[in-house]
Amino acid sequence: PVHPLNLFMTLGVSFVASSFSSKVKEMAELILQGMEHPGFAIVHVNSPCTTYNNTYEILKGDPKNNIPPVVYDIPASHDSSDHAAAMALVQAEGIPLGLGYKEPNSLPLDERVAATTSKAKARTADEIFDALVI
Repeated sequence: PVHPLNLFMTLGVSFVASSFSSKVKEMAELILQGMEHPGFAIVHVNSPCTTYNNTYEILKGDPKNNIPPVVYDIPASHDSSDHAAAMALVQAEGIPLGLGYKEPNSLPLDERVAATTSKAKARTADEIFDALVI
């Protein structure tokens, strides 16, 4: 099975959040925060198909039928700027809902590209070909 939040953290996403489609207000707030984040942001929305593979009861739980919920709210004490704490959170059982990780010093892509290209030495085609000669 693929664990999306763990994958996002492993790939270096600087804003990782998770929401549930039935919690519209919280989901909208996380999407807005993700849009305002200067780096690479992903808000993973858990939205069960209630027609074909109905996992709603599994995700939300059903106390009457003794089914514990898979999703849970991230505790208020969670430090979303702590990468190690975020990794532990996404690797734990269940699906955490809320802001899991936010890199506080994240740069927008255009600034990262500009910083990288400013370090690169411009070379002519002849210089590149000469570097390849054995």
